Amino acid sequence: MRRSWRPFPVRDYWHIVANVDSAEVHPLTVYPFAIRGRRVNLREVDGRDTAAAMRWARDPEFFRFLLVPPPATEHEERGFLERIAAEARQRPRFQYHVGIEDGGSGELVGMVRLGVVSVDDREGDLGYGLRRDARGRGLATEAVSMMLVFGFAELGLHRIFATHHPDNSASERLLARVGMTREGVLREHRIVAGAWRDSVLSAILDHELLDVRRPPVVGA
Repeated sequence: MRRSWRPFPVRDYWHIVANVDSAEVHPLTVYPFAIRGRRVNLREVDGRDTAAAMRWARDPEFFRFLLVPPPATEHEERGFLERIAAEARQRPRFQYHVGIEDGGSGELVGMVRLGVVSVDDREGDLGYGLRRDARGRGLATEAVSMMLVFGFAELGLHRIFATHHPDNSASERLLARVGMTREGVLREHRIVAGAWRDSVLSAILDHELLDVRRPPVVGA
């Protein structure tokens, strides 16, 4: 059955493709990655962002639905960010794990990740997290929308999926807003803190994101 509602207007984010600011672009690789949005900016992160990252890393609520535990120390968080920075320099690049900046304040308030799961099948996976005091303003929705457009328009992906904890209703609403379809429940597919955990699976296809087609070139 076709939806009776229109998905989140991702067509509003086609402008970001022109705003990809990179010294190097080739198949699967954009580095450094920087996209300017209306309310958020996405950019590379590294160890210099440790202090900002610790503002959410110290919050147990941030990790309530995640598959990973919080860092035990600031040193551990710095190491995590440095590993992300090293991944970003790999060729080809399979992970876009980038920071979410509040466009108004310039503060780093979270992270969003797009990974290339299969080159042959043109499939990617998506994850995100936002500092608790930055939620409720649509920042995560915009960041996810920007990454979906980037994944389809720039990386040529066909399918992007995301999973979330069955009790994470905020993520469920966000994924629906950006046009993802709930596909089902992955039963006991992860062990978290010694216990099996289900995950809800949602996904979107390139042509579903863009019942919206890319705007035509003027004069073409």
